[in-house]
Amino acid sequence: VENVKVCLEQIPVIDETETFLSFLPLSHVFERTATYHVCCAQGCKIAFAQSLELLAKNMGEVKPTVMNCVPRLLEKIHDKAIKSGTSAGGLKAKIFLWALEKGQAYRQEKEAGRSPGIILSAQKAIAEKLVFSKIKEKTGGRLKFMISGGAALPKNVGEFFGNLGIKILEGFGLTETSPVMAVTEYHRQVYGTVGRVIPGIEVGIQDVERKQMISIQTHDTFKEDFTCDEGEIIVRGHCVMQGYFNKPAETAEAIDKDRWFHTGDIGRFYKGNLQITDRLKNMIVNAYGKNVYPTPVENIYLKSLKIDQLFLIGDKREYLTAIIIPNQENLQEAFNLPASFFQQSETFISEKEIIDWIGLDIKKLSGELAKFERIKNFKVKRNPFSMEEGEITPTLKAKRKVIEKKYSDTINEMYSESVEAD
Repeated sequence: VENVKVCLEQIPVIDETETFLSFLPLSHVFERTATYHVCCAQGCKIAFAQSLELLAKNMGEVKPTVMNCVPRLLEKIHDKAIKSGTSAGGLKAKIFLWALEKGQAYRQEKEAGRSPGIILSAQKAIAEKLVFSKIKEKTGGRLKFMISGGAALPKNVGEFFGNLGIKILEGFGLTETSPVMAVTEYHRQVYGTVGRVIPGIEVGIQDVERKQMISIQTHDTFKEDFTCDEGEIIVRGHCVMQGYFNKPAETAEAIDKDRWFHTGDIGRFYKGNLQITDRLKNMIVNAYGKNVYPTPVENIYLKSLKIDQLFLIGDKREYLTAIIIPNQENLQEAFNLPASFFQQSETFISEKEIIDWIGLDIKKLSGELAKFERIKNFKVKRNPFSMEEGEITPTLKAKRKVIEKKYSDTINEMYSESVEAD
């Protein structure tokens, strides 16, 4: 109750006139709090989507004003919009790219606290009419903002929606923290961060090796220009659980003697907001002792419209490899493939032309990364990781240990093959 109360203080724009469209499982604390409990507190309407497959249709019917979602959904909307706007080429693609450019310039001026000026405002109005309004129509046309949680949202995806004029507010928390610890303020966005610390709690950044405190911040100590070094995110206050039921050893491991709960997430404060890097347990340490956090690296490669999912491997190995799930629609179009191609019994795709097609983007995007962060080999999995197979969570995050164990033979095969040196 307190968690919902202070979150509504931080985002004071939700009232009884809102219509939420819910599609995430209510068994997950993010959806239960950010949709169900918020709507109960404010007297909002909730519509429940028929299914994930019918979500787009339901958005048109319900015309929601607020939606809670996970990054994978936003990534898919982003990829579909980019493809739809540019695939035809010619004048249509030029108008689409021009509109995005003007939308970005307008957003940046507004976020910097400056007036966009008459010319840029007029250009933004044209971009709205020709391009942005058509994308917004597919969400129902009334969407004020979306709240993204459950995993880190790639910075470029958040900026894309900002360019369209759709606000994406990011939040961060865990089941053990009731759940929200930080959430983006409606009037102030820093892309790539999960917002300001909520009222009534302390959030600390602790050095992972030395266990020394790097910084402690609260809602009231917030400064827009504050940035600190990276470490484990720890929290203390009203949102933290009392402990794990009948598990004193696990409770003592998670909550230290000073009542700090250790989240297991790595992050820092950036421009006053909390910024998440990855889970500490997900960190890959290669054979040379270099630390690689998978999520930021995976997000670079996920900029490719050819790639739908990517799972990074490389702990105690000499270099990184990956299991890649292609975007089925784009793959079918590129190679004129029948639907039956994805029903074949072989788990991995062996056709060289498909592997080379994806490899072009892997090579291009690797230029944005340090040498030790680059993928040197990969396998293309025919179908996505699934909840039914126990490979992903309800918020669509990969279960790393499950995937590594299930595909261990394929992973070992990647390291037995010769790879191209940088």
